[in-house]
Amino acid sequence: QPGASLSGAEASRRRLVGPMAIADALARGASIPILYCPGGELAADEARIVERARARGITVRPAPERERLRLSEGRTAARLIALEGPTPNPSLAE
Repeated sequence: QPGASLSGAEASRRRLVGPMAIADALARGASIPILYCPGGELAADEARIVERARARGITVRPAPERERLRLSEGRTAARLIALEGPTPNPSLAE
């Protein structure tokens, strides 16, 4: 089952799968330390979400399909996946 083998830090975070879930989380100001996306060309809605994430200081990481499949909740790799939860390396301000 995809997502079943998440490592410790990933397992303690909630997965946000797809543009709608990520856009909703961004709108409510959720703590999102990382967003995974495909490398290369993005659809217009995906590009908008990636830019919003970058503007908030969220790490945006291009990930191959195999890695996105591991993080997805189905049999196909989601194009956008974010992890919501505590920052893995909090700053002194946090």
